[in-house]
Amino acid sequence: MDDLLTTDELVDQLTSESMAGRMVLLVGADPEAVSERLGLSVEKLIDFGVELLRFDALQFHTADSLLAELADVLGIDSEHVMVGLKVRGQTGNPLLMVVDNAECLAADARALLRALATQTESGLGVIFGGEPDAESALLDAGVPLSLVLESAEEAAIEVPPPAGSNMPTQEKSSLGGLMIPWRHLAAVAGLLLLVLLFWPDNETAPPGHDVRELSLPLPPPEVVSAGPSPGLPPAVEPEGAPVAPVAVQEPVASTPVVAPAEPRVQSPGSEPAEESEPAPKPTPVPPAPPVNRTPALTGMAAELAYRNEDWLLAQQAERWMLQVAAASSEDAARAMLDRLGRERSAYYRARRNGKVVFVVLAGSWASRDLALAGRDRLAAEFRQLGPFPREMRAIHSEIIAVR
Repeated sequence: MDDLLTTDELVDQLTSESMAGRMVLLVGADPEAVSERLGLSVEKLIDFGVELLRFDALQFHTADSLLAELADVLGIDSEHVMVGLKVRGQTGNPLLMVVDNAECLAADARALLRALATQTESGLGVIFGGEPDAESALLDAGVPLSLVLESAEEAAIEVPPPAGSNMPTQEKSSLGGLMIPWRHLAAVAGLLLLVLLFWPDNETAPPGHDVRELSLPLPPPEVVSAGPSPGLPPAVEPEGAPVAPVAVQEPVASTPVVAPAEPRVQSPGSEPAEESEPAPKPTPVPPAPPVNRTPALTGMAAELAYRNEDWLLAQQAERWMLQVAAASSEDAARAMLDRLGRERSAYYRARRNGKVVFVVLAGSWASRDLALAGRDRLAAEFRQLGPFPREMRAIHSEIIAVR
């Protein structure tokens, strides 16, 4: 009951039951309160990244409309919806549905939901919402409800003043019961006043203090030794002229300057010197090939070129795959990869309902829309299984959890 559960706890109950592939009902006398809590459940399920359908039974209330929507989101024909949902149940990824105004569902729609709940092995999770008579309508149709919760409006409780007290009765303000945090506002105003009083003013100096400019010593001029320029004769000073002191510059660690080579003078009668051969030009080094950041496959997977957990973990988390099926053995998973194409598929080990399975994937694609378009190009035997898109980020989390 809602009087025993907070809104967050109630939403947690609804979402956890539906994600387990079960059907749960939320009833209440106030339709707006029920719809509000259904909306919170939808937001939480979207945050989990699950595939979700939302129906209003006032508009979509027949079995044909429900079946058409289910077939569209699964990407299969209407006659294969039961098989597609059964595969979703076996792989532990049920399709979720939120149905508001459940009391307005037609009899054939309630019969369809009963068949889907009992024959798809928890492949469909449903959150119903409606008025109190929705419970009897669904139970009479045989819909297995795992949980029924009641939503009630939270009434504001007014505490009367104690008897005999002279406290004046507080009148209702025009703000509609809005409580103004006067203490917080007073604290903020006090902080603003302190800032205005003690904030330093950079334009004017405080009174009583002289501002003096300090003349800093200039850095000594850089002295460059006046050496003879290459190719020019050195300057000859006249005798007796006073010699000006030459400033000696401290040696600075820099790139050594190579003096030009002096020309070799050939003495008469000697053999001509052999001219030195020019230094060979350095051979340009080719750029290093780009580093492949995708780790190579190891073990038997490397020999047979099957993509497994190592390849999946090396992919970007924003890419998308199609989950095709879950095989009970690794040999069966590799057989499916042979038919899908080893360069267009992968598999990884997972744990579903306490059992180890091998999830077979197709792809990858850069977006969810491209993955849905790629689903139409699969072979008919795989399209009938109801493959659905999954983000690589969720696949990474499942692989790491099993390891």
